[in-house]
Amino acid sequence: MKTLTVLNECLLSDSQRNYLQHGFADVTFYETTSTVDLAIERIGHHNIVMMDQFVLPLSEKILKACLQLELIIVNTTAYDQINPNLLKKYNIKLAHLPEYATQAVAEVAIGMLLELNNRSQLAQLLVSGTITNLPGYNYREPTSDIWPGHPISPFLLRHQLNSQTLGIIGFGKIGKRCRKLGEALGLRVIVYNRTSKSDPGVSFVSLRELVVQSDVILIMMAYEAGVNDRLISKELLDMAPDGSMLLSVAHPALIDQPHLCTLHEKFRGIGFDYLVTEEVRELMKLRKRNIIVTPHLGSQSVESVNNMTNSLIAAAESFANGGSYARVI
Repeated sequence: MKTLTVLNECLLSDSQRNYLQHGFADVTFYETTSTVDLAIERIGHHNIVMMDQFVLPLSEKILKACLQLELIIVNTTAYDQINPNLLKKYNIKLAHLPEYATQAVAEVAIGMLLELNNRSQLAQLLVSGTITNLPGYNYREPTSDIWPGHPISPFLLRHQLNSQTLGIIGFGKIGKRCRKLGEALGLRVIVYNRTSKSDPGVSFVSLRELVVQSDVILIMMAYEAGVNDRLISKELLDMAPDGSMLLSVAHPALIDQPHLCTLHEKFRGIGFDYLVTEEVRELMKLRKRNIIVTPHLGSQSVESVNNMTNSLIAAAESFANGGSYARVI
């Protein structure tokens, strides 16, 4: 029988832990493992490891030391913090969870779109009378209504979504779900994908065409270090229409963040839900209004957590029984 260790708390229930303990020869659970040396000690003789790629840096030192390690399971859809070539070198398989939070992440992406388009944050400040640093606006009293001619009106005017184009960069499962949600709201949807795809009714365009044509640019492409860094380059950011929105539920390294900082006023709304890097924090300091930055909010639904834990167990069981599960590299 295979052996299993869970290096980082994956929200497994007591019943799920008991189930794993009966299904594997040796199972250990740890709340968190964040250092290489501790990981080596805890992996020891185990064949299968469940881990959080954002908590534990998976280095070659670990792979060299843990000679009986056969499979790593990450508790996320993305695995951009792990080098697949390094795993191949040591003949170690990798499984991830491609579908556990599809709906939840799509809802967060479309939620950011709605909030930023409606300028909800500014409207909330209007109610409390705490608007500051808004050029040309000096009205400081709390407001209970926006009447015709109210001085805030020019700052809240928006176009309805059914007159706008949504450009989706990355057409995996989440991209496809966002396309359906966007079209349900009346948006015209265009799509860019790195590999050629054929999908009835989908308008595929080049990346340049998408950026130029989109009122809302939504990034949800998988990140590969050294392959698509700064995919949304300085040149593409310059091409984006003034007053468009830039949203991402993917790794911020896909965007030329330093250049975005210089152009942050170009966009009427900016939204990020993924890792909050120092570059993203710098952007937050510069842009005070109509920006949403959240740390992986997309996966924080009850349904996603249930899907995650069940999928982790299924991946481990399938591998232990000689099968394959999800995407195994």
